[in-house]
Amino acid sequence: PQIGDVYEFKTESRYYSTFKVLEVTTDSLYIVYNSFETDRIGEVDKIDIASNYLGMKYAISREQTQKMYNDKEIYDINRKQH
Repeated sequence: PQIGDVYEFKTESRYYSTFKVLEVTTDSLYIVYNSFETDRIGEVDKIDIASNYLGMKYAISREQTQKMYNDKEIYDINRKQH
């Protein structure tokens, strides 16, 4: 994981959204969730805009993140190329 990575995931309500990585430590990621979700997996890029990431910062363990990926809750990770 790197700062700025955007993870696409399936929400508990079976919609699709993203969260952005703000900080990375040895055992955790500090993230902010997108304020919006969509019912179409192909439209997630339309809600991935900076103004949608204004909520609270949350910590999630690397272990939990890996479990979400293995369980296919996280289905894509986008990294901006520098």
